[in-house]
Amino acid sequence: MDNTSKHIESLESNRQISIWLDAYDDIFSDFDPRPYSERILSDDFIAELKKVSREEDFEIAELRLLMPEKSRKQDIEQIIIKRVHLYFRKGNFHLARRIKIIRGKAVLITLVGMGLMFLSSYISTMQLDKLYMRAFLVLTEPAGWFFVWTGMDDLFFSTRKRKEELDYFSKMAKTKVVFASF
Repeated sequence: MDNTSKHIESLESNRQISIWLDAYDDIFSDFDPRPYSERILSDDFIAELKKVSREEDFEIAELRLLMPEKSRKQDIEQIIIKRVHLYFRKGNFHLARRIKIIRGKAVLITLVGMGLMFLSSYISTMQLDKLYMRAFLVLTEPAGWFFVWTGMDDLFFSTRKRKEELDYFSKMAKTKVVFASF
């Protein structure tokens, strides 16, 4: 590996994103009157973080929150750093669990659909002299296809969007949050 690739690799592993803040309240919801240690993060703040972090395909080593020097308070900053980390760790945990549940249900639905299709195949080999057997075949065959396609859709496509969200939360949960003056 030559010096140029080493330099590029070290730059990519030490990426940072910066966000300008006028006040600490920019990070939190305007509708939440609780203290900083309990307040909900602002949707605008989260949306801006998503926008900036998705522009970059690399891991983000540091999130720099830029504040005017005269407005900074170290004790409040420590509380905010903990809140931001907690938000992303919780989001990461809940999304990973939700994806696991969705995938489990999708596999179950697919297996039920395959079972219905197998049952339909078995019924179709029988002599269908009775009306209730023909009706049962008419019901199980499309139901089997429906369950298989729905399960496969959930397994492969519905979790894709959540997987992108999980990647975002995972990336941000690993990011070091620091305050800096401007």
